[in-house]
Amino acid sequence: MLTSLPGRLLCFTALVGGLGLACGVVSYLAAGWLGAECAVWATALCLPPGWLVFSLEPLYRSPRNALYGSLVGTGVRMAVVAGGALLAVTVRPELPKIPLIACLAVLYLGALTFETLVLLRGLPLRPAKASRSPA
Repeated sequence: MLTSLPGRLLCFTALVGGLGLACGVVSYLAAGWLGAECAVWATALCLPPGWLVFSLEPLYRSPRNALYGSLVGTGVRMAVVAGGALLAVTVRPELPKIPLIACLAVLYLGALTFETLVLLRGLPLRPAKASRSPA
């Protein structure tokens, strides 16, 4: 399932959606409906960068280009999440900051972990060279 693009996107969306739902419940218990809205913002900010990373992954499949793909993915993810968080607190200043930051942290790290594990699994592994030390 994780070998095809649709399978990866489906699993990624389910993971982020599940984490978003869990964050929504906890944030609702902590701060009411505004706390649940924080989880919605965080989920909406963490999904598109992940979709983009998985969609562009074939361009960076070789080990030589994997570093560039990782840097591009990290930059895009950070820009979207940070910019979106600033937009959220500007447009909705009444949002509680602690639940928003907590939801963003959980979803961001969960998405990053899933992406890293799936993308690293697709890289070809080369055996380590044996060191030649004089005996």
